[in-house]
Amino acid sequence: MSELENKERFMVQDDAAAEWCLKKIREAEKDRQKWREHYAEQLRKIEESTDETVSYFTGLLAEYFDKVPHKVAKTQESYALPTAKLVRKQQQPQYDLDDEKVIIWLSGIGRQDLLKQR
Repeated sequence: MSELENKERFMVQDDAAAEWCLKKIREAEKDRQKWREHYAEQLRKIEESTDETVSYFTGLLAEYFDKVPHKVAKTQESYALPTAKLVRKQQQPQYDLDDEKVIIWLSGIGRQDLLKQR
């Protein structure tokens, strides 16, 4: 038998012992919350640092991309590196659609199957 198994187990036998247990639970929960906040702040700092690093190196690659002859297609530009491919996608146009006109048009061409009932 191990030493822990030989020890007598604590038992709650009165109100004072029950109150002590509740105090220990509250302390443990406060401690857990303190650590969650600590690690949340650490994670926020790491993510901020990572975002800054990615942004910095992305900017350097964008400058390089502009200097080298690269392939231009209809929707993107690209440049092949030995281990990766740099790609710049063209900005897609924004469409301002009128829902009522789209519904009338779809109904007019017999495509009510594309309409979702609310």
